[in-house]
Amino acid sequence: MNYPYTASIILLLSSINIVAAQQFGVDVSFPIHYNFIGADDLAKTNAVFGDERVETYKKYMQGCINRYGGDDTESECMWNDEERLRLNLNQPQAQTNYTDIGFKKTKLSDETWSLLNAFWADVKAKEENFPDSLKGEEWPAANTYVNHWERDTQIHPLDNSLRKVSLSKDPDRHVDQEVAEPWPLEVIGHDGLAHNITINPGEVVLYESHSVIHGRPYALRGKNSYFANVFVHFKPYFDEDSDDNDETVREDVGSDSSSDDDSWSSDDDDDDTRDEL
Repeated sequence: MNYPYTASIILLLSSINIVAAQQFGVDVSFPIHYNFIGADDLAKTNAVFGDERVETYKKYMQGCINRYGGDDTESECMWNDEERLRLNLNQPQAQTNYTDIGFKKTKLSDETWSLLNAFWADVKAKEENFPDSLKGEEWPAANTYVNHWERDTQIHPLDNSLRKVSLSKDPDRHVDQEVAEPWPLEVIGHDGLAHNITINPGEVVLYESHSVIHGRPYALRGKNSYFANVFVHFKPYFDEDSDDNDETVREDVGSDSSSDDDSWSSDDDDDDTRDEL
């Protein structure tokens, strides 16, 4: 199988408490299909979190509106978030799934982890004011996928040698962190439930991002905390002349899709899969 990929190290910084997750589905920890603002029924989220998540989302959207203008009934921020919700609702059901649950947590190979760890150590050693000296990631105006109006995410490209040697073997990896407490990735599996996955440096989460809604609805906690990940997007290679593409992909991707961990936005690329390290 051939997997086209792109990769970079993303550094995420922020601060808010993480609330322990219980078993639930969509529209509980964060709006996924339907908006909390103006909703007639908030029973699902209130049953688990009280009004904490509703108030957090209102504050989140107000921060975007304060930055880009408008109000909670008419603004580019609200329009963009409604588009996010529409995509989350409609895209997964139009996609092909390759595994039962849609995600898996695993570890990097020793070779890949050694290369990546050495690369990241070199980056930190060369940056005088790490992590603030890293390049800020650019987001479209009023985009609501990331809270870029309060604190930038920062990005550093991988060098070509690391791309060729390591990323062709393993997809998404978690590289480094300085956190006050674990910062889980929340995914909505093919079972319709929210799974909170905690990863440590050297571990990988693979997920079918075209159909597994994913994100971190709880902000990173800690004044000087950071969390460095490599994200790799890839998709199965299809032979246009073959009539057996679907079955071939299902066999090659593998049947062991369960996760030992009890672990929210879908990506725009059809049949795209994502790994996070």
